Amino acid sequence: MDKYVSLYQICKELAEEAGKNLDEQQFKNYYDQKKDEFKEILGSLGVQPEVFRSVDSNSFQIPAEHSGTIKKLLNSYTSKDLGKKIRKQKFFDIDFKGLEEIVKQVDSLLVDGLDSEKQLTERSKLFTITRYVVRQAITEVQSAAIEQVLRNIEEMKTFFTFEDKWLNDSDKAHLIRYYGQLIKEVNDKWHSIVDIYEEFRSEEIIEQSMQMVDNSEPDLPEGNIPELQLDEPYLVLWRAIQEYRNEQSLLLRETPVEKPTKEQLELTMSIIEELEKRRNH
Repeated sequence: MDKYVSLYQICKELAEEAGKNLDEQQFKNYYDQKKDEFKEILGSLGVQPEVFRSVDSNSFQIPAEHSGTIKKLLNSYTSKDLGKKIRKQKFFDIDFKGLEEIVKQVDSLLVDGLDSEKQLTERSKLFTITRYVVRQAITEVQSAAIEQVLRNIEEMKTFFTFEDKWLNDSDKAHLIRYYGQLIKEVNDKWHSIVDIYEEFRSEEIIEQSMQMVDNSEPDLPEGNIPELQLDEPYLVLWRAIQEYRNEQSLLLRETPVEKPTKEQLELTMSIIEELEKRRNH
């Protein structure tokens, strides 16, 4: 079995599988159309189609084991649920499972069909254009946290409905509202850390960019500009969390403690005296 198969051959198989009986000119038109669709769909996914063009034959060569991926992409070209959204790059409108399947198949195609240098470039563009890493993180949070919160709220409806030996309705209402308060506090904390993280990252990018401008050679060819050497995300996140904690600690120290009024002190003393009397009796 050949290691590679041409796009031309894949299109012949597609036509046969669709039951199309085409003469030579009709197939030429069919192939030209499918070739344009092939280019458009891969381009919409951030992949440069020309990386699959053979220098020797000037034809598009696909790893044979991935011909099914190309067929799926071409068959989905006119699909409203997938193809149209891919072509318009509306990736957040695609169900994550569907997006994940396409991205993983195309990523595997790139790994098996390209050399290591081209792989790195094309895979990076694929993940960036489709926002796959962000979608994956959102899906993980939805399943691990948000769905758990929703389940907890649903359980409250039954858990707090039954008669309880120790908790009355007022107790239950306070506990439920406290749960809601905790969720809001976590959400507020996350937004604060996002702002700090963004500030750190922007400072890092601006600083490195200015250094590159200062140190760059006047006749450096376009496209040979070195990449920024940014800190790993987990390091920036750790710094942002520490900064948030420091800000909260400082805020607590700077918050003035109000002195009790004379009436409040007198009321407190009267309560203490009453408690003392009850204890002695």
